[in-house]
Parts: sequence; C-alpha cells; structure tokens
Amino acid sequence: MTKMQINDKIRSLLTGRLIVIAAAVCAVVIVVLVSVLWIRLRKPAGVSGVPNAVSAVDKSKVYQDLGSALQNPGIVYRLNLIRPGGTVLPNLSTSTTSSVSTAAGAGSMAGGTVQISAADIAKFVNLTELNLDDNNLTSIPPEIGTLKNLQALYLGRNDLTALPPEIENLSNLTLLSLFENKLTVLPQEICNLANLKTLGLTGNPIGASELARLKACLPNAKIIF
Repeated sequence: MTKMQINDKIRSLLTGRLIVIAAAVCAVVIVVLVSVLWIRLRKPAGVSGVPNAVSAVDKSKVYQDLGSALQNPGIVYRLNLIRPGGTVLPNLSTSTTSSVSTAAGAGSMAGGTVQISAADIAKFVNLTELNLDDNNLTSIPPEIGTLKNLQALYLGRNDLTALPPEIENLSNLTLLSLFENKLTVLPQEICNLANLKTLGLTGNPIGASELARLKACLPNAKIIF
C-alpha cells in the first residue's frame, strides 16, 4: 500500500468519525431543546418568578366598594356591601338589562348614586363570600344562582319576602344568613343545599310548620331561629 493510499484511508476514517461525532452532537442538542420546550409547556404560568393575574390574587382581600369590585370581578373572592346607618345599596332586580334602585330610592355610595343590574352579579364568578346586610333589598334575582363558588351569603336586615329557586345552585354554600327579613317560607329548592351548615332565620315571621319542614330537609344544618 502506497503512502498516498494510507493517507486517503486515514482521511476517510477521520471524516467518518467526524460525521458520527457531529451527528451525536446534533442529537444531544435536539434532545436538550425538546426537553426545555416540554418543561416550559408544562410549567404553570407564574412559576418563572413573574406572578400572573391568578397567582397574584389575594383571596383574603375584602372588597367594600362595588365600583372597584366591578373593575375586575374575576379576582374578587370576598365582597362586603353592608350599608349600615341608612345608606343603601340599590335593589337587585330580576331584570338582566335594566338598572334598579331600592324602594326608598337609589342609594349613595362614594358620594354618588350607584345602580347595579342583576347581570353584574354573574360577573363575580369566583366569589366565596357576599355580604348584603342592611341594604333595604326587596328581592334577590335568579342570577344569584350563578355564584357556584359562594360559601357564605349574608342577607340580613333587608325586606325580603322570598328567595329565588335558583338558590339551590349554590352547591358550596355553608352559611346563609337571613335574619330580620319578612320571610314566611323558603323555597323547596333550599333543601338541595347539601353543604349548608348554618341557616340564620332570627327575626322572620316563619311559622312552626315551616320551621319543622326546614329542619327535616336540612338535617345537617344548624337553624338559628
């Protein structure tokens, strides 16, 4: 074998090895890139150190102003619109389009007249606590039933004579406060609230037979009367 043939053979071997090494490097790079992409796709938003809208939400924050709450209702978990001292929240109508007011006139909040439509209620999809005590409410719209995550509902010291049957959709409700209203009966659908633990009825003209019915259909609830 001549020297030229030997050199050609060595060159051929080196070329083959370089090709194998290059192919191996490319394979490793592809595996790394695919792994990084897979991890990024599986990583929840906000894990990278930049909190997203959900992870940054303070679920313990209590909103006490309707206007502020409606600016971003999806991050509102607790809404306290109790209006002591005669200041009232506009009444909640069964209409989903028109704004409404209380029988005593539109209430003043933050120095102005505030009106709320029943459709606004449905915007608070993550709400777990709603306090509407002392608001001169005469009715509650069926849209209340859209608050699937609601756990506590305070409707005390109003002028309610009935509750909508859609109340049964509040499957996570554990506390329902209805003290000092004008209720004589509650809808049959309230018996479907399997998670209800406390039902406050003090100060309502409810008869003995209705009270007995409620105790029978809500055996796991403490009824305060």
